[in-house]
Amino acid sequence: MQQESYPRTHGSWLGRNLNSLGSSGNESQISTLGKLSLYASVTWGGVDSEGDVAFKQVAQAPPPAMRLPGILSKAGRLCSSHRHMMKFADFYDEARCKQLEEQINYDHLQKLERTFREADVDGEGLDMERFRKAIKKILGELSDEDVDVIFMKVDANCDGSVDWEEYLNYMLREYRGKDDMLKSKWLPEFQTNMKSISVSHSEDIVRIQFFPSQTRGVMDHRERSWKSSSRPPSGRFLTVSRDGILHYWSDAFKMLRTVYLDQTKRRHSLKLWVIDMLCLPNLNLLAVSTTDQDIEFFDIGGSKCDRLFSLVDLDGCATAMDYWTDGCKGVFCVGDLKGNVLIFTSTDVVTNGLFNIRGYIGGLGRVPVHLLMKGKTLLYRNFTVSAVHGDWCQQVMYIPQLNLVASCTPAEKSAMALTSLPLHNIGKIQSALIVLRKGILCFDYSAEMNIVVTGGYDPLIRIWNPYVTNSPITQLKGHLTAVTHIMINGQKKTIVSISKDKNIRVWDLLDHFCLQSIHGRNVPLGNCPISSVYYHRHQNILICATYKIGLFFGAEFTETELKTQEPLLCCALYNKIFKQAVSGYYNGMVTVWDVMTGQKIMEFTTTSDQALEMSAMIFDPPERRLITALKNGMIKLWNFNNGACLMEIPIEEKTETNCIFYMNHRIFITDWTKRVTWYR
Repeated sequence: MQQESYPRTHGSWLGRNLNSLGSSGNESQISTLGKLSLYASVTWGGVDSEGDVAFKQVAQAPPPAMRLPGILSKAGRLCSSHRHMMKFADFYDEARCKQLEEQINYDHLQKLERTFREADVDGEGLDMERFRKAIKKILGELSDEDVDVIFMKVDANCDGSVDWEEYLNYMLREYRGKDDMLKSKWLPEFQTNMKSISVSHSEDIVRIQFFPSQTRGVMDHRERSWKSSSRPPSGRFLTVSRDGILHYWSDAFKMLRTVYLDQTKRRHSLKLWVIDMLCLPNLNLLAVSTTDQDIEFFDIGGSKCDRLFSLVDLDGCATAMDYWTDGCKGVFCVGDLKGNVLIFTSTDVVTNGLFNIRGYIGGLGRVPVHLLMKGKTLLYRNFTVSAVHGDWCQQVMYIPQLNLVASCTPAEKSAMALTSLPLHNIGKIQSALIVLRKGILCFDYSAEMNIVVTGGYDPLIRIWNPYVTNSPITQLKGHLTAVTHIMINGQKKTIVSISKDKNIRVWDLLDHFCLQSIHGRNVPLGNCPISSVYYHRHQNILICATYKIGLFFGAEFTETELKTQEPLLCCALYNKIFKQAVSGYYNGMVTVWDVMTGQKIMEFTTTSDQALEMSAMIFDPPERRLITALKNGMIKLWNFNNGACLMEIPIEEKTETNCIFYMNHRIFITDWTKRVTWYR
């Protein structure tokens, strides 16, 4: 059989191989379907001679129960009873989460390359003994069996040696294979067809809020959980346009009522412009900030919308507001145009109200803010963080789990401020700053994972540890323009992000990859960017708005549709070398399972044509490679640990193969023509 091979290239992997992570399959050194061979040394003669030796070693080895790998040998004494077996399973699960391959980071790879170059003096690669020394030199003391497993995975051609390019090829292909496997298992979060709703105004909608019905339960933590009912809360949606037109909508987005907030007769040059709006559900209040440098509060209980009082004499226009309550305590935060952050707290908002304004109620009810900030009592505590940002405050949020107020701005030197509130009456506030080029436009906090996710003018999504502000944990790349909105679904562990070009993306918060991307052309809301977003987590509905409203409903899958996505099993094999089970399916998919944890560790397809079924598969004698047969008679040789196609056997007739057997350096296949064909 003839075979092709990729040319081996030399030089530092930093400038060449890392670039292949983001390159296409034709440019990278990773093998793809349709290529006949990955390594120049893959020949049937070398495979068989080495394979026979490996096969004899396996046959003469002790039973699997006696041959425990390194991490199992430490826990072998736990297996004397069922209870100990459970402890052993927990121990092994924890150990498997920290597999040796996953412990190798960027610095390790740099050191490992130098070690390979120094040890490979003859240019023929490292044998198993020298490979052990190289790995242990970088990663410290490891068991020989753990290192040997990696060597056998990389040395799929069984020539007894591994060089740097061969090792790096394996690592890159494994990374890409696992990334593709993770992406393939997720279903779309939202339907791609947007429902458009027209509104009776021409200005942008600046805010969308949900006002829940108070008869269903006590709202907690910004409507994200409900104490007395597990059903989704009913209520109304409220939208306000920049020119002060307030719309009431049912939870099915049917128009209920329209209110014009500006009742005064002004000249056009003095027209009221709304900057932000916020619902305070358990108080039946609606807060609206305007260009008059005040915040007006309306009573929206029942079918009313009556102005009650206003906070006036702010240093600048209020550009961002936030409200949190646990049903008793309440925190109201305001960020303004000059970068100031105002924080109002009340120990009992239902009984005493959010502000100490009893002396101002009546008449016009205009309450000067500076007087409220001075009047501190046991029931009300107010704080001012002056000019914490060098520019206007883009967003503000109180985080009860950390007892701090987070705020952001597009300014570089004070992109985000984390202001912790004192736990006692005599304490003072303290602020920590995140410095980031181009600043931060939006953020959200995940209480389940204790992380802050941010977006800004650069099209990157950053994940931060709130206790470590000097650098993010990781960055998510995918958007092409500024990220303007970010929302976290803590239950599903996902992030929903929206960029200036109306590209909507859903990200996996655990594995940090994109689950779904809705292109801007599927968001027909005009040419301007999305001005306001509301993510209704209970009903899994994403509401986007410009001068009109668009609804993205959550993708729904019936039980029948979910079952149709589960492929039919063709055959299954057990690999005693790597303690893995390999299952093949009629749709051409091959899945590798860890038998100790039951986790799927690799998945790849044997054909790009989904209509082409798999008919048979078998291991070679060393059990390093997998041989598969397709319905058209095509035979392929795989490194099943990373999904790399090592060889493709040319076929003469396209007949369905129904059995494969490997013996005496030959592959025997049978088909429905009652013939036996062998390859050497």
